[in-house]
Amino acid sequence: MASPLEQFVNNVRTMSASVLETLDVQQHSLGVMAVLVAKFSLPPGTGDADRSTMFQQIQDFLNNCNGEQPIRGIETLKKAIRKIQLFDSQLTSIHADLCQLCLLSKCMKPAIDFLETDVTGIGMIYTAMKNYDRALYFFEVVVTVPSMVVSHIMLEAYKKYILVSFILHGKVVCRFLKPLSVAYHELGSSQHAAIKHRETFIRDKNMGLVNQVLSSMYKKNIQRLTKTFLTLSLTDVASRIEEGEIYAMINQKDGMVVFLDSPEKYLSPETLCVLEQQMAACTKLHQYIQEMDEQIQVNPQVCEVIVAGDAVRAGAADGGLHQAAPVHTGDGRADTSEPSGL
Repeated sequence: MASPLEQFVNNVRTMSASVLETLDVQQHSLGVMAVLVAKFSLPPGTGDADRSTMFQQIQDFLNNCNGEQPIRGIETLKKAIRKIQLFDSQLTSIHADLCQLCLLSKCMKPAIDFLETDVTGIGMIYTAMKNYDRALYFFEVVVTVPSMVVSHIMLEAYKKYILVSFILHGKVVCRFLKPLSVAYHELGSSQHAAIKHRETFIRDKNMGLVNQVLSSMYKKNIQRLTKTFLTLSLTDVASRIEEGEIYAMINQKDGMVVFLDSPEKYLSPETLCVLEQQMAACTKLHQYIQEMDEQIQVNPQVCEVIVAGDAVRAGAADGGLHQAAPVHTGDGRADTSEPSGL
């Protein structure tokens, strides 16, 4: 007689087969997916033939399912959350499913109503909506959760926390896990880090945020220059232009300053003269180093030290049986003491 578990497995297998034959994968993608999940959750040992059939069904589902149907499940999950919640600020297990479904369907607004309530969550939805202030708060909540060890979720949240901090503030406000995210911190000091660590950013699926950081840094640099020159009068700017500190042109009519690239093409006689002087100095320095090297090679004291070192290494290689050569001390006497290993 079959056990209750075996009877349940047989019932699920029979019912799922008939349901899959009834449902159309294009019109009922969510239903077909639910049946496949139930079948895949069955305990092992149901037979290799059934398992191979199941994988074929999953492959057919992935090839033929309707990719637009996930958006239809958003409203259902919203109602489920409202039914389960005892109060609005309660976090349920369905919150994560709703956020993932919103990200998958690229429909972010339904999740905003729940994320606006102060519950624990992640900031990817707000980052996608470019609400960086709120996103930064959620990432910080994940990073600062008390724990004995750093989890993978905390590390990934911290990486996004760094990028959002650069976008929002132009710097990292708090540094929690810097040794584990060096590439992300380097992005704040050098824009070349985006190229240097490109593979890391792509692997972490953060390249889109990195591009936003670079764009934000460019804008913040312009703002910083604007603040600098707002404190200078046109007379000060004109003085700097005359002294060659900056390259710009002042429009006397409207008082605007237009910044220009350096006009120096490095083709003038003065530039060539400076270049020749620098090359001559480098050549002289190279000759000086060569002369010092030759003097060191023929110095008797240096040669004695080299010979003594070779003898000691040879004695160590022979297991201490090779007697070291005499070493001349500074007062002209020969030191014939044996190595300490004898």
